[in-house]
Amino acid sequence: MRWAIIHLYDTGTDPNEAIRSVQRYLPSAQCRSFALAEDGVPIPSHPLSTYLFLAADPLSDKEILRAEKSSFVHRVLCHPGTRVVYRLTDREVKRMGEPTKMPTVHVGDRVRFDSGPFSSLEGTVSKVLGHTVKVRVTLRVGDAEINVRVKDVVRL
Repeated sequence: MRWAIIHLYDTGTDPNEAIRSVQRYLPSAQCRSFALAEDGVPIPSHPLSTYLFLAADPLSDKEILRAEKSSFVHRVLCHPGTRVVYRLTDREVKRMGEPTKMPTVHVGDRVRFDSGPFSSLEGTVSKVLGHTVKVRVTLRVGDAEINVRVKDVVRL
């Protein structure tokens, strides 16, 4: 099975509503969303909450692109510069839905920026904000607090 990727407009969209809307234009289409718990309850904070995956076989590109008529759909992902629908394999879609392990950091931890413009600077975590942290660094001109993604810091 291969899957087309549908990008939704809003992170607050209920995936169930978006799926129903797409199925108005593609009645026999199978859609899935990683932003739904097994009981069908939306998970708005899920990293893939603005994407649906549409079973693309045996649909043609023209049929799949009808999903863009839905008011929830921003676009169907296509190969750059074309209207040829990009398709993922079952394995690729499964891998996308696997939870990623975020490094654990706590207030007071000493960390080093591992990437980005502040790479190799060290500081102290002053606040944890979900997948981002606020890090206090001391510079020659004074202190500064920088918001950064947790994955971009390494605990010392």
